[in-house]
Amino acid sequence: MMVALAALAGGCARVIVADLAQPKLDIIGAYDGIETVNIRNRPLAEAVAEATDGWGADVVFECSGAAPAILGMAAHARPGGAIVLVGMPVDPVPVDIVALQAKELRVETVFRYANRYPVTIEAISSGRFDVKSMVTHIYDYRDVQQAFEESVNNKRDIIKGVIKISD
Repeated sequence: MMVALAALAGGCARVIVADLAQPKLDIIGAYDGIETVNIRNRPLAEAVAEATDGWGADVVFECSGAAPAILGMAAHARPGGAIVLVGMPVDPVPVDIVALQAKELRVETVFRYANRYPVTIEAISSGRFDVKSMVTHIYDYRDVQQAFEESVNNKRDIIKGVIKISD
């Protein structure tokens, strides 16, 4: 969700977010300029082709780290476009080099949290990124263990959990 907001802030006129979890799509889809695709119901390739008149996206951000998403990313990019790998897979993932070369795609990687805290904190505190709707659970600091356990075990319903340090 933050990558989608950053893409808009960086100048993208239109952002398509794909996910399996409808609660996440409902939240991010409420932002202007963001369209959503639940890939349980509709293939992402179909949605991207429709949105781009068959051309493909200028930039594809892969944020899940899921092997099937990584393997299919070239299909969503336009010729000469870019792919940015944000999500980190648990295990090594093969990549279709021929699909990347055939479209002359650039591949970039990001270690998603490195050196991003100051810019993100400024964007949120200035109001440029309104993230309040993303916070679905608030925990007292005394319940920090519960917060972490629930965030690991309930990824479908907990979009962003916040640990409240004080009132």
